[in-house]
Amino acid sequence: MSSFVFQKKWQEIVKSICYAFIILTFTQCNNKGLPPGDADNGGLYLPGDFQAVVVADSLGAARHVAVNVNGDVYVKLRASYPNGSNIALRDENNDGKADVIERFGFYADTMGYGTAMRINNGYIYYSSTNQIFRSKLKPGQLLPDTAVELILTDDFMHDPYGFSHTAKPVTFDKKGNMYVPY
Repeated sequence: MSSFVFQKKWQEIVKSICYAFIILTFTQCNNKGLPPGDADNGGLYLPGDFQAVVVADSLGAARHVAVNVNGDVYVKLRASYPNGSNIALRDENNDGKADVIERFGFYADTMGYGTAMRINNGYIYYSSTNQIFRSKLKPGQLLPDTAVELILTDDFMHDPYGFSHTAKPVTFDKKGNMYVPY
């Protein structure tokens, strides 16, 4: 199998997995207060008492998801777009479906490999190929502050070992330290 065919097949697999995690909320049947699953579980075969709800469909090529404590969902799109490279979703009537879908996070990324979407300490963090940004979340509001802070820039283009794995996922420890793979 050629490298291109393998890479294309792998991209399709990863894309399918990302779509499944982005558009679905898994719930157990007997949990009170949660919406019931879709009749067809979003086309998935699930074990036992698990159910799936399609929250939103056809958002684009997504990479990561973050869920705020109030249930708002934030999706990191793979590429950058002039109308926003991230999507915010809100369910206003508790049926498990996104009633409000808004874009946010404007930045340029010629490599088209944004990855991170993480909420920490009142901020939402997201990335381009070589940069990590953050925006302040406002209590009660779906969209974060329009002011975007640049937190980190990776000079991967000058890496002597190459730059084939430049995605910038992030995580935080309990002390607030940010971790990014190199």
